Amino acid sequence: MKYKFFIASFLFVSCKKNEISKTELLTDSSWVYQDAKLNGVSIFSTIPGCLRDNLFFYKKNGELTVDDGPTKCNATSPQTENLPWYFFSNDDSISINGVRNKIIELSKTQFITEVTTSANDKFLYIHGK
Repeated sequence: MKYKFFIASFLFVSCKKNEISKTELLTDSSWVYQDAKLNGVSIFSTIPGCLRDNLFFYKKNGELTVDDGPTKCNATSPQTENLPWYFFSNDDSISINGVRNKIIELSKTQFITEVTTSANDKFLYIHGK
């Protein structure tokens, strides 16, 4: 019986070690816009192309580097900008440059957040790799 308990405990601990943290998922590689929705309706086509091609690099030190990508909105603007980010204590939300975003999904291939305005409008930001 002790042997079976040991194996079960070992398997549980082994599975836990293979789980990827939200920080690791977020900082693994860059993200790019795939869609944006306002109250469930895509508004992606209304976002200027110079913003849609931006790359987002989240770093483990709490810094987000936004790269303007190949198309810049303003030729004199710097190519990159650094902003702060952090997870809230329960990891259900993330602060990006001081704005709280509810995390809808964070996986190896998708990062979806939602921001609700004071007028109760819901913006959904969908990023992929």
